[in-house]
Amino acid sequence: MSAVLTGNDFATQSGHWYDGKTGAPAYTIVGANGKERAVTLRDARKLGLVPSVTTILRQEASPGLERWKIQQALMSAMTLPRTPGEEDGAFMARALKDSQEQARKASERGSYLHGLLEQSIQKAPIRASEADLAIINPVLDWLKVNFEGYQWSPERSFANPGGFGGKLDLFGERGVDGEQCAVLDFKTKSGIKDKSPDDLAYPEHQTQLAAYAYGLARCRARCINLFIDTDVPGLIVVKEWTQDEINSGWLAFSSLLQLWKVRKNLT
Repeated sequence: MSAVLTGNDFATQSGHWYDGKTGAPAYTIVGANGKERAVTLRDARKLGLVPSVTTILRQEASPGLERWKIQQALMSAMTLPRTPGEEDGAFMARALKDSQEQARKASERGSYLHGLLEQSIQKAPIRASEADLAIINPVLDWLKVNFEGYQWSPERSFANPGGFGGKLDLFGERGVDGEQCAVLDFKTKSGIKDKSPDDLAYPEHQTQLAAYAYGLARCRARCINLFIDTDVPGLIVVKEWTQDEINSGWLAFSSLLQLWKVRKNLT
């Protein structure tokens, strides 16, 4: 097959893929007709690509995310005005579309802030509003205070011989041969004031970080979710998972990976 893999950041809902040898992202492909499209399972089989951690995690229900989607749909239904003569079905479809638009905007906002953090950690010049800097600068300060001397690799991608890959928000090492290391995942959210780490952290977050740590062969890395409030500048909630929790998360991910392979007839 004449094809060119691309690793642009606009991955599709079909999932992310990574080069099984190099760990390089392979989200889309330019086919023989010269047009770019999403990578399929058939492409992955031919090109030696492995699925992302995110793809594998989709094998398990995400109650927190589903509850949030329902809340967004209900909010749209409560706040959207009805048009004269509008049937219930048409109104429900319009309310659902409105709620999905709100989710899209929240996702884009999160991706934008992730990008600012990545560029700032890499010490690249950035252009951002004072309001956005007020959100990301406290995160950078937190990293300096809590991880002094660490060398950071933002948006690090990898492939594991076990048949999966991924790209994590932040990986850091310190000391000879990196004997101290950390895996961090940023979660941008609104309305986290007065919330505890356990209020915000879900089992899928635990499983995701465990997959990243084990995927990088750093099973004893410190694994942290950093919840960043998008409404209150400087408000950060930290959830650091214990080693027992990460070990448990890895067992869960291993089971999901095996299920994915069975469903895709790759065993």
